[in-house]
Amino acid sequence: MLPPDNFFDETMIAGFESRLSSLDIKRLPMAPYCRSYLQYIIQHRKYYCRIYVHILSLALAHSRMEKENTCLVDYGAGNGVLGIFAKFAGFHQVFINDITPDFLHAAKELAAALKIPVDGFIEGNINEVQSCFSVDKPGLIVGSDVIEHIYDLENFFTSIQQINPAMTTVFTTASNPFNPVKVWQLKKIQLKDELHGGSLDEDTLYGELPEPSFISTRKIIIRDYAAGSLDETAIDAMAASTRGLIKKDIESAVDSYTKNKFLPVILNHPTNTCDPTTGSWSERLMSLQEYESVYAAAGFRVCCYNGFYNQYESSLKSRLMLLLNKLIPFTGHRLAPFICLVGKPVRK
Repeated sequence: MLPPDNFFDETMIAGFESRLSSLDIKRLPMAPYCRSYLQYIIQHRKYYCRIYVHILSLALAHSRMEKENTCLVDYGAGNGVLGIFAKFAGFHQVFINDITPDFLHAAKELAAALKIPVDGFIEGNINEVQSCFSVDKPGLIVGSDVIEHIYDLENFFTSIQQINPAMTTVFTTASNPFNPVKVWQLKKIQLKDELHGGSLDEDTLYGELPEPSFISTRKIIIRDYAAGSLDETAIDAMAASTRGLIKKDIESAVDSYTKNKFLPVILNHPTNTCDPTTGSWSERLMSLQEYESVYAAAGFRVCCYNGFYNQYESSLKSRLMLLLNKLIPFTGHRLAPFICLVGKPVRK
């Protein structure tokens, strides 16, 4: 069952779309990658605004809060369009968070250009978010295309529970484990990141600079940290077995290996991998059962909803997307291009 989207009227949504379309993006002082990402969102603004409406409608329906009395955090916000839209739509307080300074600066510039006063901007991860709310607690944390990148989900949801045990969360992810086509596509991306790296030339949303393969980066980390105590065979073995670990955990694995010669247990998923310098997973694929376990450990239960395709543009492709959207309810989650994960506190 999908929530009603009547928390937001069509005139208000169209008004936000109009503000986005009237922006002169070239004049906004932001990093080139942030600008190109924002340009992509604005180009497909009707679709993205519908995603934002869907996220916020799920949040309000499940939390039973009134937006006019609610404090919301847009987590891992990138350019912050979701959070800015929430403020425009009437949420009482909105805070925008991102770990990347360039994106947080871009969100500030965008909010100013749109003349929508956001209540605060938080740089860092969930720990920095937690430190910002000692008295007044947010009731909602939402995010789009972020949960699949978080390095330590167990710590993430434990921190959310510590911020507010009554928190409702809504996260969308295109890493839909039920959709076989998406799984095939994402495994190709993961293998490419792990073994070959990538660059902006291949995808405008990839990043500004060429990225080395993750396995080559892990080898450098291991070689530098071991300081000559490991031969190349051992370094290769350590690099393969530390797939999915961040630098500090790789170094701990090296310490353990030099002490007892045990390699770390290799990641059980065949292609999941993360950037060893940042801990950001490459479109991490997790089963719903794995998500349920992570949420439950922090005192939450999770509901899964289908996303939808972009049927909001005038093209032959959009007509096909409209047909697919009509078929999604009859296929479980297998046809959905993304899923929405709603976390709610377990009632005691």
